[in-house]
Amino acid sequence: MRRLAQQVNPANPVLGQRQVINLVDAGESLSERFGVDLTSLLPKVNSSRTFTRKPRTLTESEA
Repeated sequence: MRRLAQQVNPANPVLGQRQVINLVDAGESLSERFGVDLTSLLPKVNSSRTFTRKPRTLTESEA
């Protein structure tokens, strides 16, 4: 998100982030808009460790 925000508005990344969010909310393709393969911006992770956390059960007061 930070990289996209800086690309959209290098002078004001906070405003750039808001603009990126607006594009996502509008359903626009960020890959097409910026001409970037967004998967290249994602960090490399070990997929076997991605889903190791067990879901937490909510209590009545949290639901």
